[in-house]
Amino acid sequence: MAALLRRRRHVEENQRNYPIQRQRRVFRDRQNPLELFTPVQIWARYRFRPATIVGLAQALSAELEYPTDNNHALPPLLQVCLALRYLSSGTFAIVVGDTCPVVSPPTAWRAIDHTVRAINRVLGIRIKFPDPQDQISLQALQQGFFKIAGKIIIGGFLESLLIGKMRVYGFEHYLQNCSILLIGFPNVTGAVDCTHVRVEPPSELRNEFVNRKGYTSLNCQMVCDHRKRFTDVVVKFPGAAHDSRVWRESSLGVAMEAGRWPHCLILGDSGYYQRVFLMAPYPNPATEQETDYNTVHAVTRSLIEQTFGITKRFALMKTGTRVRSMGKAAGEILACCILHNYGIDEGDLMPEEANNESDDPEGILRLDYRGAGTDTALGQAMRDRLATSISRHRRQLNAQ
Repeated sequence: MAALLRRRRHVEENQRNYPIQRQRRVFRDRQNPLELFTPVQIWARYRFRPATIVGLAQALSAELEYPTDNNHALPPLLQVCLALRYLSSGTFAIVVGDTCPVVSPPTAWRAIDHTVRAINRVLGIRIKFPDPQDQISLQALQQGFFKIAGKIIIGGFLESLLIGKMRVYGFEHYLQNCSILLIGFPNVTGAVDCTHVRVEPPSELRNEFVNRKGYTSLNCQMVCDHRKRFTDVVVKFPGAAHDSRVWRESSLGVAMEAGRWPHCLILGDSGYYQRVFLMAPYPNPATEQETDYNTVHAVTRSLIEQTFGITKRFALMKTGTRVRSMGKAAGEILACCILHNYGIDEGDLMPEEANNESDDPEGILRLDYRGAGTDTALGQAMRDRLATSISRHRRQLNAQ
């Protein structure tokens, strides 16, 4: 009893000597961050132009706007700016809050998480693989991929670049030596590849997330179209998972295996098994036909690599996420992919390329491989047929 009394007197004495000073809440004037910088500075900080950011805030306003103005809730525009600043820099919340009109770190984290979830819910429909019944979209997609390699002229400069022996030529010398016209790759509806994004997984699951490069990551599978838009994104596999396993267990891979898109091809690198619908390059090309096939395949499939490079304008895709929850990390990666498509749709991510008509040979897009099955051997036979067709058309064009 005496010990309790002494403890009580000690606490009362501390309260008299060191009174608790309650900090008064200060509601700061939260200005429009788009009015604080020039358009060039806004582009550098948020990766979008002011008009696009305002349009994005309007599209998400129903999800981000609070029903009341209690406690001076953040407006949708400020929440979008905080999320874009975080995704484009990958930095800490205290830094993100300082770049906008001063926002505390906890408020910044809540706004970022709220906005990321809103982007995935509202704008997630922008990542969609064409429906099998939509033949117009599929044909436009196949023609777009066909033009990628069908318009490339290979001469001394570009040919040496493709085989890894790049030399420097003048422009006139390049024009004089351009002699080989590539034929496009038929029936392609997407290019697939995986990229690793750094994460901080739980310590008990760390081994599952260590990739072949030695750091922890999520192995993210992405499929793009000829406009460098994502049509399918899978962000749920740890870094230790192989690319072929990610494809095999993805919903798109299962649907392709079931024959849902019977006249469509997906291009993959040498890490994927050759199938009748998934075209991989020849590992060791020994004939002219195989070399021609690999060249056209590499030129067309390079779109997915270029798309990865554009997406990494969001630094989070390059430096990794700072959240411990793998669910939130996947949501942030998916939001970057959705914003990538949003920027292309709004004309605010990359300049529009000239849409010139190509002289496509009649019938090259009508390659029929129905009934070929999904066996690997049959897939290799399909690849041989494609290589023969591509090489034959190339020789016909060069003879003209």
